[in-house]
Amino acid sequence: MTILTKVILSAAAFSLAACGGGDADFGDGRGEYELPNDFAIGNPDAAVTVVEYASVSCGACGNWANTVYPEFKEKYIDTGEVRYVFRPFPAGSPQLYLVGTSIAVCADEKTPGNFFPNIKLQFEKQNEILRYAQLAPEQLRDQYTYIAEQGGLTEAEMEACLANDDVRTRIDELAQVGMDEGIPVTPSFTFNGKFVPKTFELAQFDEQIALAKGEDVPTQEEVKTPLVTDDPEMEADDTMMSDTDLDPEMDPAEITDE
Repeated sequence: MTILTKVILSAAAFSLAACGGGDADFGDGRGEYELPNDFAIGNPDAAVTVVEYASVSCGACGNWANTVYPEFKEKYIDTGEVRYVFRPFPAGSPQLYLVGTSIAVCADEKTPGNFFPNIKLQFEKQNEILRYAQLAPEQLRDQYTYIAEQGGLTEAEMEACLANDDVRTRIDELAQVGMDEGIPVTPSFTFNGKFVPKTFELAQFDEQIALAKGEDVPTQEEVKTPLVTDDPEMEADDTMMSDTDLDPEMDPAEITDE
């Protein structure tokens, strides 16, 4: 047995494609609120750095990524107003979190710039992946092989990635930053280093970004955004994630074993 099938077999018994339009290229400099091994896009000299703590296996994170992030990116990242950092943080299934994040990290290490498109793809396929984990875990390997290939990794490279302790250490070190900062849930966001709880809607980002820039806060009449958290899919996603029957003692690397 190789390393995406012991988890799959045990689970059975136990029961970002490229970003549309591409990412704006502002060089590879680091902003004030970044770590050396962070994953970030946008202007490193932007007045505001937004750090998101999220997991590819978190239903609420997938909801935000698929519904709010596209407009947030267009309004703030692509225009150079905001430097955006995605910092992995464990939530949902720990195995799926580590497998998905590891693949995105390795895709970026092989081809710089592939992290965000791969994370985007994983969020787009999140419901499908969670259903496989719940109903047909033996087919998870095919899902992750496809995700890896879209990130430029061969199947052998995916296997090596999931067995790479350095990759897991990098992910754990980034997650530890959030734990040290007391991040309670995902997704969570900081604005120039300040954690603001219960931030989800675009209007809330408008407010916090304005505050971080020392500007007047937009009024509700000036900025109106649908309450995304009322989307019943988000609650369904979280329920699905909590019901995923992967063995909690299982090594995440085993998900892709044969």
